[in-house]
Amino acid sequence: MVSPRWWKRCLTVVAPVLIIVAVAGGINAYYGSFPTLRAVTGNSDIPELGAVDAPEDPGPTTTLAAWAPPSDMPAAGKVYRTTIPGTVSGVKAGPAYVYLPPAYLASTPANVPVLVLIHGDPGGPQDWITGGQLPAVLDAYAAAHKGLAPIAVLPDASASTGPTPSLCLDSNYGRAGTYLSEDVPAWVKSTLKAGTRADTDWAIGGFSYGGTCSLTLAFGHPDVYPTFLDISGEDKPTISDGQDALISRYFSGDAAAFAAQNPLDVVRTKTFPDTAGIVTVGADDSFYRPQGQEVAAALQKAGVDVQLQTVPGGHTWEAWKAGLQNNLDWLMQRYGVLPATG
Repeated sequence: MVSPRWWKRCLTVVAPVLIIVAVAGGINAYYGSFPTLRAVTGNSDIPELGAVDAPEDPGPTTTLAAWAPPSDMPAAGKVYRTTIPGTVSGVKAGPAYVYLPPAYLASTPANVPVLVLIHGDPGGPQDWITGGQLPAVLDAYAAAHKGLAPIAVLPDASASTGPTPSLCLDSNYGRAGTYLSEDVPAWVKSTLKAGTRADTDWAIGGFSYGGTCSLTLAFGHPDVYPTFLDISGEDKPTISDGQDALISRYFSGDAAAFAAQNPLDVVRTKTFPDTAGIVTVGADDSFYRPQGQEVAAALQKAGVDVQLQTVPGGHTWEAWKAGLQNNLDWLMQRYGVLPATG
């Protein structure tokens, strides 16, 4: 016979687990994500990135017109798991992921550009693979463009020395801005031998929290990321406790230190003639859509080359996936892979 005390102990352990599962399931259903990485990788584990056999000098960026795919080019790209060290920043980041397109995987690889994609919060870089179906999106694009697509780098942008996210800033909670603007590009250039020829080889994008990060990094480091996709981001780096709390915790009360990294403050004091971006907002996103509209208007007023796009959906993957998928041609034009249109 089972004692009542045993049942009580069992419920004490099981109840919190059920609550966590229920909450996770609710979040997953709301944002429209897939349940696991295995669900979008053919029920197989993502392999670790090993040594990459890439030429030291890959030449200029490969254009669609000039590219003749070798006979051994694979039909699809590959996704790998890796670690990108915080050599300069000191950031101890979690796992990162890399998508390598078919043209890069050929025996004579194309010199393809680099797209750094930032995840939301809560979340991690794997969300681009699960909810965003990134491998399928880029494989489909590559299939229509002779195997050419960007290398997609999905770093961990949540690593922080404090109890709240890094906000992709250099602050009391770590040098996340330095990690994403120095350590990540340096790793890509040394490991993948990509993005080594020109600033125009690089773009940054992200959804929600990651959209805000992409904006922050594009205007904090325009020489690194001259092209950006702000997908359903906020009008400034934000925490739930409000701006005063952010400035107090992240910058010890120094509002000027925050303003020096806040993109809409930065554009009031500097010009960005070589920067271009797209801000996308969900048609049904009543909270983030007005913020995206405000961002686009402020950038346009400051003379920045920026477009505002409204896509179907709310603050969900329907809108976030479209924010990337709809703009791949524009990105490839910015990179110089496709010819610019008038």
